[in-house]
Amino acid sequence: MQVANAYGMIQPGASDTSAVRATFIIDPEGILRAMVYYPMSNGRSIDEFVRLVKALQTSDEHKVATPEAWQPGDKVIVPPPATAEAAQARSHDLEHLTLMGAEDAAGAIVAVGGWEPASTADTLNGGRGLLLHGLYVVPALHGTGIGSRLLNAAIEAARQGGFDGLLVKANPDARGFFAAKGMQQLSTEDALRDYPYRFWTDLGAH
Repeated sequence: MQVANAYGMIQPGASDTSAVRATFIIDPEGILRAMVYYPMSNGRSIDEFVRLVKALQTSDEHKVATPEAWQPGDKVIVPPPATAEAAQARSHDLEHLTLMGAEDAAGAIVAVGGWEPASTADTLNGGRGLLLHGLYVVPALHGTGIGSRLLNAAIEAARQGGFDGLLVKANPDARGFFAAKGMQQLSTEDALRDYPYRFWTDLGAH
């Protein structure tokens, strides 16, 4: 109770034996990132705390913002670079990616995908994987086979590179596409670490 009182976690006039109704989220640097207070009459949502921790981790790792009700796999907000140096640095972020796209008859880009080596922490059984950074096809051309061709190109790149498989971190609304292509959705071992919509293709199966 001494710690609870020191941090202002007990509502004024509440009994010392009452349940604490405040939650602090503190990052590894010891910085308070969020605090949530609930009235004594209502319980807390653990799911919301987990969502908030994942959102903070995503913002810290990728330097992005997350919108209202964001969930892992949803779109994020990429702030514009504040300086010319920052803009130049952002352009370098794409240098390690292999990009492939598709154009329409007028030369406009209608689909794009990019890949790079995956972290073994994300792959099946720690195998060497090639990470496909999503797969975007303009909505008007969904179902035309463009996405399938780009996925096949990524699988072939993984095979040519000697990788054990292809890993995809999919948006929630794209799960059906990758499942229909026979990709295995990986289980979530650690809810705070693992991206929930990871799909894996074992190259031994192709």
